[in-house]
Amino acid sequence: MATTGSTLPSSVYQAAFNSSPVGEYLLSPTPEAIILAVNDAFLKASSRTREELVGTSLFVAFPENPDDPADTGVAALRLSLMRVIASGKPDTLALQRYPISVTGADGITRFEERYWSAVSTPIFGDDGSLECISHSTMDVTEMVALREDHQIATDKLAHLEASTFVRAKSVHEVNTALQAERTRLQMLFEHAPGFVYFTKGEDHVIEQANNAYQELIGQKEVIGKAVTAALPELAGRKFHELHDEVWRTGQPYIAHAQRIVLQAAPDGSTTVRYVDLVLQPITDAIGTVTGICGQGADITEKRRIEAELQRTAALQSFQLALADRLRTLVAPENIVQTACALLGRHLDLSRVAFCEVDDAKGTFVVRNDWTSPGLPSLAGDARRLDDFGSEIIAALRAGQLVAVPDVMLDPRTAPHGLAYEKIGVHANLAVPVVGEGRLLSVLTLHQSTPRHWSDADIEAASDVAARTWLAVEQARIHAQLRTEHARNKAIFDNMTEGFVLIDRDWTVLQMNAAGLRICHRTAEQAIGHNHWEVWPETIDSEGGQLYRRVKETGIPDTRVYRQTFANGHVMWSEISAYPTLDGGLAAFFRDITERKQAEEMLREANQRKDEFLAMLAHELRNPLAPIRAAAELMAIARLDEARLRKTSEIISRQVGHMTGLVDDLLDVSRVTRGLVALNKSPQDMKQVVSNAVEQVRPLIEGHRHRLSVDLPFDPAYVCGDDKRLVQILTNLLNNAAKYTPPGGHVRLSIALEDERVLVHVLDNGVGMTAELQKHAFDLFAQAERTADRAQGGLGLGLALVKSLAELHDGTVRCESTGPGQGSCFTVCLPRLAVPALSAPERVTAAPAARPVRERPRILIVDDNVDAAHMLSLVLEASGYAVSVEHRPGPALEQALHTRPAVAILDIGLPEMNGNELARHLRSQPETAHMLLIAATGYGHDQDRRSSLDAGFDHYLVKPVDSARLISLLDEACGSSLTVARDEN
Repeated sequence: MATTGSTLPSSVYQAAFNSSPVGEYLLSPTPEAIILAVNDAFLKASSRTREELVGTSLFVAFPENPDDPADTGVAALRLSLMRVIASGKPDTLALQRYPISVTGADGITRFEERYWSAVSTPIFGDDGSLECISHSTMDVTEMVALREDHQIATDKLAHLEASTFVRAKSVHEVNTALQAERTRLQMLFEHAPGFVYFTKGEDHVIEQANNAYQELIGQKEVIGKAVTAALPELAGRKFHELHDEVWRTGQPYIAHAQRIVLQAAPDGSTTVRYVDLVLQPITDAIGTVTGICGQGADITEKRRIEAELQRTAALQSFQLALADRLRTLVAPENIVQTACALLGRHLDLSRVAFCEVDDAKGTFVVRNDWTSPGLPSLAGDARRLDDFGSEIIAALRAGQLVAVPDVMLDPRTAPHGLAYEKIGVHANLAVPVVGEGRLLSVLTLHQSTPRHWSDADIEAASDVAARTWLAVEQARIHAQLRTEHARNKAIFDNMTEGFVLIDRDWTVLQMNAAGLRICHRTAEQAIGHNHWEVWPETIDSEGGQLYRRVKETGIPDTRVYRQTFANGHVMWSEISAYPTLDGGLAAFFRDITERKQAEEMLREANQRKDEFLAMLAHELRNPLAPIRAAAELMAIARLDEARLRKTSEIISRQVGHMTGLVDDLLDVSRVTRGLVALNKSPQDMKQVVSNAVEQVRPLIEGHRHRLSVDLPFDPAYVCGDDKRLVQILTNLLNNAAKYTPPGGHVRLSIALEDERVLVHVLDNGVGMTAELQKHAFDLFAQAERTADRAQGGLGLGLALVKSLAELHDGTVRCESTGPGQGSCFTVCLPRLAVPALSAPERVTAAPAARPVRERPRILIVDDNVDAAHMLSLVLEASGYAVSVEHRPGPALEQALHTRPAVAILDIGLPEMNGNELARHLRSQPETAHMLLIAATGYGHDQDRRSSLDAGFDHYLVKPVDSARLISLLDEACGSSLTVARDEN
């Protein structure tokens, strides 16, 4: 007795397998049915060796007889194995004709008639998967022969009943053997995997039916009943008539996948089954039909599996076609259009539309659609979601697929039938795409007639919706990536900063154009090469140390340092290095050499500015000292007329000096900012030299210098402003005179070239260092020259010379071999061809004298009390009636009351500036025609234009030149004042 739970050795199973009297072999559960193992009994029955069979397909080892049309053994065995694989249950072939090829002693292979009874049993592994199929087969050829013999014996028995009793014993023995064989066949019949039943007589009374038949019809009591009574549900379905036809004609009926409706369930409900059916007539010895043998197989499950396989294959084929088409598309609209068209044709639809949803607004837009011929496109339509049924939209928002076979009958859509009818829809299938809790899009399938949406339709639509949305999103992402890549590449290629990416082995992976330019390498020289080999000069540099430190510590760092390259190029660099995730390095760097140079120049300029301001303060204090002393003297002493005149001359002279300083500053400011408009015309530089020498002669004679002038014989014409050209030369001559010790030599000469006029000013004075020569024409640079301070002035002359020369499209340069060696300044101007002489100027008649008027009244408005008082004294001394106000409001009231002829206004007044006051005066009828003069400390051209635009007639810059002011007033007010002064 075996112990519970015991496991026999595999050798025991092997021995049992080989020693079994029934032929057995193991097959792979594949369509090829490879023979995995075979026992001795089958080898004996098939006349084969194990080497011939194992590893060979069953259908190759035992092929179909091509010369025997009735050989159905291979087909029947294939179907049996498929049933085992599909159902996982044993399958029986009760009796199957299967001739096998046998090689005779003469070496010729012939097919030998064989009959087999077989059972195929699935064998499962520990994990429940089908490992193999055990095929037990029994050669029943002899049994069939015995059956035929039995039939023969039965026939003979009828003729031998009258035979001798001597043979009775033999007949009895034969009957006994036949009975045994009948019992055996009955067993095979009962357990055959296919259904088998036998009927008798014209009424087709069922005599026998095996278990498979009972299972098919629902275990009914049918033995002894006519087919019509046993299976009444088949009445009217031509099933019973088939039996009549076979009975009548004696011809078999064969059908594949015959559809029958049976009441197989206990509750009497019907079920549809599909069967392979053969109705074979049974005849007696003389050919008379006595009954019918019905046999076949229930292939309902097989058909379902095949249909599922076909549906899956069709879906997979469609999916492959869809994927293949979408793979090459880039634009989202093309992806959607293609997917809609493929799905529409695949399912034979009327329309497929892809809608993008704005869930927040409750609207959707049909982005693309495909339509069958005759149906309008909805592409571009925007509609409200609720127009098509709130219940359906709620389901879509929940991510639920909505299938409506008939929109007019479905309670969810019937109230909105008009909206569907307008777009030609009678059946609708909507597949939502939901993301982050929002309805993003809907793929909707339309049919212009009612339609039942099958599982295949739904699966295909769901698959297309998912694939299309994914493809569209991927396309959008790829488009964004392409755009981002292009943008980054443009930034990378055009950024002014250099960038380099280095891997952990110091190989240069990437470097932009700016980086290559800054580092003086080409892409071929740098990218893909070791950093230290490409730039060996950086190994011990601060930049190289920075790279190694960041790479080792993983901490970003920035450094500014000076680098000398192998080619001798010197560069200041600012480097920011960052570690990368793969152990490499990324660095941004800039060439800041120009910035460093600019910083140095700025530092030097700032220093010169400070020195200049100190010198400016000194220069302004110098004239203020005698002015203050004169003012104090006038306050504390009674001065006679001579001393008073002397004191006044000192004040006037020092004020003139201060005015000159301020004018120089303003002139330099205007010229260097390009605010000076030149009145250009042909100018003879020889005449310009003559005018300049005339202006500086007092200074040169005061220093006891010897001046030499060397002019060419040929004309030396340039196109320029004569006043500014004279200013250039006077500044150079003044500069030479001031920086040459008394008794020196100053030489001015003109040299002519084909296209240039060169003016040289040489001296044998203090000379210049090489450093000073670099900055000789810079603003404030002259503050370094102590002689300039000793001589007075701000040292702005050379800066003014440079700017004026450039305004004339010329240049200026200076040369000196060193301190004490004198200097040479050269102005180079474009030469002009000799101009034609102009006609003599006409003599302009003098303007007629204005009518004599009485003493005009003048209103002075200035918040500086002292300045206003002094100006009033000067004007009163000149014969004018003067009134003074210090605030705009009272001044406006007085002007309206007294109506003065002239108003002299300061611009920087409190409460209301001088320009605003002028506008008020011009706007009043009483003061609209008075003469307005601006007297202000603002001297820029913009200030002058603003005041003239406000209504001023004249613009004077403080300190006001009294003589010029009186001249303006005399000219405007007439000669009566002169008469009045003479009378006084």
